[in-house]
Amino acid sequence: MKDRNLKKLFILCALLILAPVLRSQSTELGSEESFSTLKQKELSFGGRLNTNGWSAFVTYNKSTGFYKSKFYQFELINYRDPKEKKVNNESAITITNRFGNHPKSYIFAKQNTFLSLHFSTGKRLLIGDKAEKSGVSAEFTYQYGFSLGLIKPYYLDLIYTVRTDGITQNIPRPERYSPENQDKFLDQRYIFGSSGFTKGLDEITPVPGLHAKSGLRFDWAPFNELVRALEIGLAADVYFRRIPIMLNDQNKFYFVNIYLGVEFGKRW
Repeated sequence: MKDRNLKKLFILCALLILAPVLRSQSTELGSEESFSTLKQKELSFGGRLNTNGWSAFVTYNKSTGFYKSKFYQFELINYRDPKEKKVNNESAITITNRFGNHPKSYIFAKQNTFLSLHFSTGKRLLIGDKAEKSGVSAEFTYQYGFSLGLIKPYYLDLIYTVRTDGITQNIPRPERYSPENQDKFLDQRYIFGSSGFTKGLDEITPVPGLHAKSGLRFDWAPFNELVRALEIGLAADVYFRRIPIMLNDQNKFYFVNIYLGVEFGKRW
């Protein structure tokens, strides 16, 4: 695992080092007089699939020359641990109350959900322009900024047997992990299912951090007024404390992942 992360960091550093080289090889695309006639501003929306989750983002980009531009981006990321796996435990103790008779799916041994808000600035360098309207342009892109991690407790409906007025019932109670309920939290016979995403929203713990991304972006939109782009690259996040996602697992304070993103928008 450490070797894999080192390889990812090496690729990220290599892309950052190549940026000046790619820029120096880019030819001038026109005169300063004609630059004012180009579409200089861009607003786009998109999503990314990461090796450890997914994200959604919005980007505002402004050209600062024929072959370069500067952008600002806001992104919401949902991080997933590689060991996360949804299960539906049909062997759970039968529940015959308002929750219904069928257990709900949940992620076994998950302690917290981890989300992050990214506030970034970055630049794009054109390394290959479209030969014609039906062509594809290529850009080298990099960005960096501030991260606000959000640790939200993951709640499970745990089954408790209670006796009221001479009647014995199995009742599910939403609970987050604690040393006191560890036996039930890690015993699938007593897990009815997930309590739902909204449970625990009032118990979020913020964690500040930093992030950086670098990659290649390809735009295949047939008109200059449109944005249709695909991006592939490497991203790294570092937080100021370890992030506990799964129980009985090594909690990390950093995340390195490869991403593939798609983007749509408009230029003016």
